[in-house]
Amino acid sequence: MSTTTQTRRKVGVLGATGSVGQRFILLLANHPTFELSKLGASSRSAGKPYKQAVEWKQTSLMPTQAADLVVTECKPEEFADCDVVFSGLDAEYAGPIEKAFVEFGLVVVSNAKNYRRELDVPLVVPTANSDHLDIVAEKVRVAKAKGEKRPGYIVYFDYYHHAGYLWCWVQSWVPWY
Repeated sequence: MSTTTQTRRKVGVLGATGSVGQRFILLLANHPTFELSKLGASSRSAGKPYKQAVEWKQTSLMPTQAADLVVTECKPEEFADCDVVFSGLDAEYAGPIEKAFVEFGLVVVSNAKNYRRELDVPLVVPTANSDHLDIVAEKVRVAKAKGEKRPGYIVYFDYYHHAGYLWCWVQSWVPWY
């Protein structure tokens, strides 16, 4: 299926005002299969248009797709319509927030260290061990067998900063429920 006829997947970014969140936004803004739809940050930024909430630190210009999105707090119910949530949260905050998102049934691709040693969280370097994503496929299979609507899970993705890896990985490997 070509990307022009594919359904675009709604994605959100946690920690959107930080450096890692900004990098996710740059990678996702013009992605052929993703629609940047939610940006999450602290309560200080919530309720503001992104362009007013962020001190942009990237060398590339802020994507127009993000500039006028209203920032929300990092609460799972705010991201309920997202197919995937990319977390650029600092490890100090990521643990409980990402856990709440997973318990809510959301897919979280994390940059934080909090869950990378868990047996059921694949640590993926696409050029080296993409087969670790079989863990995710198994979680989805088990959830379906139990009659669960949509399982949440975390994937720790290393080398996310290469746009090609991010594009190829998520298009090819995230098992859409």
